[in-house]
Amino acid sequence: MLRATYLRRWCTGLIGLLIACGTASTGVAQNYPNQPLRWIVTTGPGGAFNAIARGLAPSLSRHLDVNVVVENIPGPDGYNRIYSAKPDGYTIGIGDPVGEFGQAVLSPVPYRLKEMTWIGRVNAASNLAVASKKSGVTTFEQLKASTNPVRVATFGVNAPLIQMIILAEATGLKITTVNFRAPSDVIFGVVRGDADVGHLGMQLWTKHIEAGNVAPLFVWDASRDPRMPNVPSLRDLGHPVLASMMTQRSIIAPPNVPADIQRILIAALQKTVSEGDGLAFLNRANFENNPLWGAEYQKLVVEIESTVEKHKDVLKKFTTQ
Repeated sequence: MLRATYLRRWCTGLIGLLIACGTASTGVAQNYPNQPLRWIVTTGPGGAFNAIARGLAPSLSRHLDVNVVVENIPGPDGYNRIYSAKPDGYTIGIGDPVGEFGQAVLSPVPYRLKEMTWIGRVNAASNLAVASKKSGVTTFEQLKASTNPVRVATFGVNAPLIQMIILAEATGLKITTVNFRAPSDVIFGVVRGDADVGHLGMQLWTKHIEAGNVAPLFVWDASRDPRMPNVPSLRDLGHPVLASMMTQRSIIAPPNVPADIQRILIAALQKTVSEGDGLAFLNRANFENNPLWGAEYQKLVVEIESTVEKHKDVLKKFTTQ
């Protein structure tokens, strides 16, 4: 009898605790957000990641009904700030898993990318490789025929550099790198002729192509891009499988952000990129329209990590030469 009474009380207490925990979790979501969000850009000023964060922040702020403050903290320091922040939904970032998984296999980092909360991506970039007018090159075949290593402009270990290394390995292209501080410096360096080739988001090269300062070589995608239908794709070069390594303009958060907060963030971000001022900005800036969110995107991140791991030897070999 006493044992039965004790068991009933224990079950009642456990049920009450579970209800209380559920109520607390719901309470967090109901009260979120109620203070400004910090949006960390893991690149310097200039470039697509910075432009997207600053272009979308006002719209995201309206959808969340709180201020969204954008801050540039480039490189590993930016990722570490995101990783170390409280998992309360008040710190998010924008970055690229392709570049960061590549960075992680080349040198130790003080954070674990696998543990990040991968909210989703605003878009995947069809990076465009261009040749400086001063190089005299106008096609990829001419590039491959070069007897000297092609000078590729880069700004650290990132997706464009990893893409070029993997493509060089697949095609026999001989390359060397010329390092710049930021994407904007890459653009000016290629236009000036300080490097032979630049490889960045398509929209960053448009005006320079129109001005005749650079010549488009290929688009990093399996198919040709409708914005530049005459420019070859990876399929035209014979390597469509490499398209899985497209630059991912991803929204990330610290590890263990509660699922209900993730849902609120995703809902606000989906509205931001699909309607009103946010969509207008993306269209005006000529960005790709291919967002991906939640579990579907997290699955892609796992695939990207696996691909980087498969190519880690060539990445290490190239970057330590």
